[in-house]
Amino acid sequence: MNRMKYSLLIIVGLSAFIFASCKKDEAPAPLNKRQLLTVSVWKYDTAAIDANNDGIMDAPIPADMIEDCAKDNTVTFASNGTGISDEGAMKCDSEDPQSTPFTWTLGEDESTITFNGNLIAGIDGTFKLIALTDSKMELSKMIEIFPGYSVNAILRLKH
Repeated sequence: MNRMKYSLLIIVGLSAFIFASCKKDEAPAPLNKRQLLTVSVWKYDTAAIDANNDGIMDAPIPADMIEDCAKDNTVTFASNGTGISDEGAMKCDSEDPQSTPFTWTLGEDESTITFNGNLIAGIDGTFKLIALTDSKMELSKMIEIFPGYSVNAILRLKH
């Protein structure tokens, strides 16, 4: 009988130990926007026109408007508000430097981001931050196509 009590006690003890050690790991805290920006290098995905300014791509920007040499550029954000725009393997102008520094700041409500310096295709200024995930960033900005005519352009970058 004592042997049975000890066996039962050992089984109950082991069961309790196993049950307690099988606690699920807590999910990591989601990254904030600054962390999402700086986690990895960004590269061009696509660009489009947002004709009705609703934040949704309505029509692709014609292929000949963005040169292939600009599509291989990369952008790296540092958490201190600086960054590097790199020309990639194909440089549009052999005289241009391979990489160009820029600075960036998130707006107070983190719905805008302002760039000082070359981002992609020489565009800088304040952009609306439409979407930002761990794999995609969408930015929009009114861009003057020719004097007196502007369109809202959306630029999508990816990891």
